[in-house]
Amino acid sequence: MIVKAYEILTDPQKKENFEKYGDPDGPKSRLSYVLPEFFFNQKFHYPILFGFLFFIFGLAIYTVLYLKGNDEYDEHGNSRTNQSVYYYNLNENVQLKHIPFIIGLSIEFNNITLRNHEEGDLNSLWTMCKSYIPKIKSEQIPLANKKAITLIYAWFSRIETMSESLKRDSILITNLLLEVFPKMYNFANTVNNAKRINKRVKTFGYNCMKSLLEFSQCVHQRLWFDYSPYLQFPYLQDSDISNANKKMRKDFIPFNHFLRLDEKEKDIFLSKIKGDLSSENRKEIVDISNLIPIYEIQTEHYVAGLEDILINDVLTINITISRKINLLENEDSVKAKLGFLHSNYLNSDFSEQIVIFFKDSDGKLLEDRKIDINDWRCTTSFSFIPREANSYHFQVEVCSFNYKGLDTVKDINFTVYKSSSKRSEHFKKIEEIDKKEDYNEQSNVQKMLQNIVGVEEEELSSGEENN
Repeated sequence: MIVKAYEILTDPQKKENFEKYGDPDGPKSRLSYVLPEFFFNQKFHYPILFGFLFFIFGLAIYTVLYLKGNDEYDEHGNSRTNQSVYYYNLNENVQLKHIPFIIGLSIEFNNITLRNHEEGDLNSLWTMCKSYIPKIKSEQIPLANKKAITLIYAWFSRIETMSESLKRDSILITNLLLEVFPKMYNFANTVNNAKRINKRVKTFGYNCMKSLLEFSQCVHQRLWFDYSPYLQFPYLQDSDISNANKKMRKDFIPFNHFLRLDEKEKDIFLSKIKGDLSSENRKEIVDISNLIPIYEIQTEHYVAGLEDILINDVLTINITISRKINLLENEDSVKAKLGFLHSNYLNSDFSEQIVIFFKDSDGKLLEDRKIDINDWRCTTSFSFIPREANSYHFQVEVCSFNYKGLDTVKDINFTVYKSSSKRSEHFKKIEEIDKKEDYNEQSNVQKMLQNIVGVEEEELSSGEENN
């Protein structure tokens, strides 16, 4: 610093630079801003001020609306409004025919275009499907949702006699339906499994989940709710199956048994169902049937490292599902092996999924899981802690999320004996692990039910005491 000061005092140029610019090396490059001339005109000061304030307030309102909009969806992008609709309309006694009405109330259908010239056709279609809709005043349903509900029922009925604009809307609504329904099912599954954490949480139960599952099958195959699984094949009508069933009686083969026949046996049976089917049509149906999987279940149950099952043991139940199809060397068979869905009405590549219901001897649903299929075999496991010495009977039911008529059931039986003191320490360690897992899961369920469904905080906290 002393040397630099001496140079400034002895060097005339540096001294001049320091006096002018405050720096002995001269002026530095600086960033400059050029403002319009009217900014400095006093008569424009008030408009500029009001414009600035308007911008600040607008930004604040946008931020509030953005945060509010984000609060309307959970971390998975599911609408909390939809979840409230599903929570209060679904129940253990819900009927399959009512589900299109419930899902049609989803907010995704709120923006369906309404046109004056469609009113007559929509009223006619609404009258046709009115018997399938729960008793509710139609004035209470938003018009866009009413249109969506009407066209969903019409699509299932395979009604094609409608205007071109309604046909286009029907395609749009069908695509939305395929996006919205999995979220509806996953929400019901989450709440249903929350029952073991909080006893006061409403449960949907087996009948409700099975109805939702059957609705999914109908959506993917465009089947009316009481249609035969055979209508997943082309060229067959409901009247063909009904007449063949009456005519053949005990000789009529259930759909999942038909899939196990060889190609010659299938061809013979199809000729009995519909005598005027050409050999080419029968061959096409047989080829399609070879792509639809057959499910086989294998189960095992055990207590890790122990032979007998005693009270308070943690019993593991492993379930292995094998998929079998006829291995034809073509593009479709390769897709079927990888779990791609076949449908006569959906052109997109949907992945095949299965649902596993785990029930007790009374048919009460203990747990259900939906699994994506990407291989020949998939495995999952359930845990069960018996609280008393007894003989236990459980049932595993495997159903396709996409195909109708493939349901497969397997019974699980075992005996539990009285506990011994040797197991007490082992059980305590397992119980501590279970409590930690339950606490994490319970926190997520509480947050969902408090913010979405409206269950009171006091009610949820009492669930912790029950646990």
